[in-house]
Amino acid sequence: MDRLKQWYHHPVVQWAALTCYYTAILLGLILIYGFTAAHTGTFIYNEF
Repeated sequence: MDRLKQWYHHPVVQWAALTCYYTAILLGLILIYGFTAAHTGTFIYNEF
């Protein structure tokens, strides 16, 4: 267990773990909401 803690305290390992974590969150949000929500309506201020 000590080796695992030492290994996790390396900056490169922490950076890689956080990158994977945030990428998974981003992909999850894309899968939940998709790209169709961006094209749902017309622009409100067309006549200005």
